[in-house]
Amino acid sequence: MANDAFANATVISQGQLPYSTSLSATGTAEPGEPAHAGSPAMASRWLSWTAAQTQPCRFEEFFNSGTARLAVYTGNTLATLTPVAQGLGSIAFLANANTTYHLVVDSPGSDFIRLNPFPPGGADDLSYAEPISGPLPLQVTGNNIVATAAKDDEDWLPSYPPIATVWWSWISDFNGTIRMDARRSNVTARLTLYEKTPAGSLVRVAIGVDIAVLEVTKTTEYLICVDSTEGTGKIEFVLQPVPPDPPSNDDVAKARDLGSGSVICDGEWIHHATAEAGVVNETPGMFGLPGDRTLWWKWTCPASGTYRISQLGSDRASTIFLYTGSPLAGILAATSDLPEGTLLNATSGTKYWIQIRTIAPHAVRTEINIHPATHEPAYFQTLVGRGYFALEGPDRHPAADPDGDGFPNEIEIACGSSPELPDAQNPRLPNLLPHLSGWKLQWQRDENYLTGGSGLPILLRGETST
Repeated sequence: MANDAFANATVISQGQLPYSTSLSATGTAEPGEPAHAGSPAMASRWLSWTAAQTQPCRFEEFFNSGTARLAVYTGNTLATLTPVAQGLGSIAFLANANTTYHLVVDSPGSDFIRLNPFPPGGADDLSYAEPISGPLPLQVTGNNIVATAAKDDEDWLPSYPPIATVWWSWISDFNGTIRMDARRSNVTARLTLYEKTPAGSLVRVAIGVDIAVLEVTKTTEYLICVDSTEGTGKIEFVLQPVPPDPPSNDDVAKARDLGSGSVICDGEWIHHATAEAGVVNETPGMFGLPGDRTLWWKWTCPASGTYRISQLGSDRASTIFLYTGSPLAGILAATSDLPEGTLLNATSGTKYWIQIRTIAPHAVRTEINIHPATHEPAYFQTLVGRGYFALEGPDRHPAADPDGDGFPNEIEIACGSSPELPDAQNPRLPNLLPHLSGWKLQWQRDENYLTGGSGLPILLRGETST
């Protein structure tokens, strides 16, 4: 059968990456075949792939991860194979440009496998930190698939010592505040930022998990170290300038009016917000200690019912306070310090005052979402779960079209395309195209998808549209 013998390996083309497929349970061993992952060959299936560029890759199996033996080799014949990586369930290796790799799965059952190259970026060694530059916001991609931890990598996060650190260097061209947002990574990112002194030594100036905030000085060089708390994977972060002044809705008298819509999305930079003396649940700083940072909104309920007011998408969960009547002497209607917010039994025509308060240093930006909870949509949770964090404020609304491709966020997320960028810039996702009075999905080629969370595979095959 195809792919049972080394000579009949399934060839993976560059255009098929990331590649995933199912393998039947009909593999056998052949004479001269090497042992895989420490055990003699028994039921092997072969694939081959020639790397177009140097980049880390992960080769993994999903049905029999506890017993499936995986291996990657170079060489032209069974007798001349040189092992590159071997293991059970999942292995990582550094693929070199123009090199052909032979991949083998050895297990007695059916398998579902994936070969996933990761975008190059980030240096494993501080001495070779990869320089990054360009106007802010600056998006950076990389990975720590084959990275290691050095003995002098700082261990500041309890229970999560450094495991696979990668480094970038950046020189600031302004004085001010930046936010580093790594929530698009497919790992939980452990961030450590250093300032390089004129003498060449490094001083740690910021830390964070997924989010870090840093005061920067023009012409100063900063070293960025990214690790993951568990496992390794793709790393993606954005360096974004934080507006230097308090927002327009910093004071209760200037609360932002959200109108009377049943679905509302808004947001604001809370990092430079302040507290007002004499205002409920606000304590100004004193004796050199920081005070609360608060922002205000007001919303008029369009129809009586239960609504959810949430902070999904915010940097860090802050505390939401909801009031009726005068915000200075009104009635506290609800409060929550959870990202999913709180449920509010709202009355038609009633104006509600919304106060968001934080003292967390990593709470740089806050988002606010309002929607009916009677048939509560999964949209907002899905929006966060898929990592669309560039969508801020009104751009997060289900009916918004921030990428300008004619399709609202709600449809794009439901169909798997990206609401952040025009579909032409997302070759790994299906395109949404107008069709008669509605729309259709179009794949440029066959696509393979894996579900998140459980990791169980779902194979979707879409034919090229004519």
